[in-house]
Amino acid sequence: MSIRSMTEADLPVCLSFTQQVKWPHRSIDWQLHFELGHGSVIEANLDSDNAQSAPQIVGCILWWDYPALNNATGKASTTSDLGCATVGLVVVPDAMQGRGLGRTLMNTVMEQTGERNLQLVATVAGKRLYEQCGFTTRSTIYQVQGELTTQPDVSDEFEITDIDASSLSTVLELDNQAFQANRSALLQALVARGKCVIASQNGQPQGYAFIRESGRGETIGPVVASDADVAKALAAALLQQANGFVRFDLTEHASDLKSWLTDLGLQQVDEVSLMVKGEWLAEQAADYQVYSLASQAFG
Repeated sequence: MSIRSMTEADLPVCLSFTQQVKWPHRSIDWQLHFELGHGSVIEANLDSDNAQSAPQIVGCILWWDYPALNNATGKASTTSDLGCATVGLVVVPDAMQGRGLGRTLMNTVMEQTGERNLQLVATVAGKRLYEQCGFTTRSTIYQVQGELTTQPDVSDEFEITDIDASSLSTVLELDNQAFQANRSALLQALVARGKCVIASQNGQPQGYAFIRESGRGETIGPVVASDADVAKALAAALLQQANGFVRFDLTEHASDLKSWLTDLGLQQVDEVSLMVKGEWLAEQAADYQVYSLASQAFG
């Protein structure tokens, strides 16, 4: 077996892996995650009778780099100065499991990311592997999705506007404060693929939220807000524009938002672990919090 960098030509095979495990990713989702990330695949010759047969992909993994906010010197003095990376789309087909491929993929990423703080969202099946790799559970993510049975009321307490070129910098600053790392490349890519709104009160920004086509329908996230009322106002504005199926990956800050969404007809369908190796930078956030992830892979 050998491991190499993922290429765009590998995406159809990687997509088939996520389809096998019933994940809802489509080609557009894989393309976005690939374009922004660093991917690796494991190849193996599965025809033991023919040593010259072409190797086949038997596992995949990606990670996404979010640099430190104030590391102008390039020399880390604290773990916060290292920034962080998220890890995701770690898949080994059922027929190839039990051979240590998942550990090989994780070792590859941990070598590539060096001393960065790492974060991932673990399924029940993958949690033991990540614990063996030194990750610890720090929080819970709630997958809430479905179609609305009741339309939300939009609060007039906040001014909700579409972002433009002048307000994108405000969105990036709010995200910096909430995530405690630089995700500008991710957010700029989401602007190109979806829609973002920003909430203001008395001329002061209070939060932002994205909606984009993804998975079985549309995904609302990231949602970053100063409090739960702002998060609800942002979600309500985007839900009024949603077409059918919609998904949120909610953090523990979003307990009020989760109850409100289920009252509107959405359902919690999964509960997974947010795991960290090193320092969890978002734990340091004060004025703004992440209420919904961009995706379980992106964070």
